[in-house]
Amino acid sequence: MIIDKLSSVLLKALNKDAAMDWLQERKDVLEQTHSVSPDAHKATIEKFGKEIVDMLYNSAPNMYNLCSERVELVAGEIETRGKLYNDFESAIIFYQKEGIVEDSSPEIKEFNSIMEFLYLGRKSQKAGRFRVLLKQPKAAKW
Repeated sequence: MIIDKLSSVLLKALNKDAAMDWLQERKDVLEQTHSVSPDAHKATIEKFGKEIVDMLYNSAPNMYNLCSERVELVAGEIETRGKLYNDFESAIIFYQKEGIVEDSSPEIKEFNSIMEFLYLGRKSQKAGRFRVLLKQPKAAKW
């Protein structure tokens, strides 16, 4: 689901309090939303059998608990290790490696489309710095 991505974005773009506030404002709805989509549930039943999957499905957290736990976990990692990237351009490499979500649901397709549009034509910060260095005039020799 995209909800966990949105809470992660708020954490990384703003801070832990902003992400938790956003989740808290939607707590009632998120507590009623299962963390496993019906399509994923069906697909997993086909692979592992109904009894096992139903047991796991029934013990899985709702979206509020799932997102809250992830925000806490990632906030702790950021506090301990620092951010992987500091701005949009330096995140491009991470997006290209890890950010494309594999799913065919309309929600995921829309998310991937938005992300592709956001990064369309952008260069990573590292590449951008290299180009700037190439364009700088050589220092005058004394």
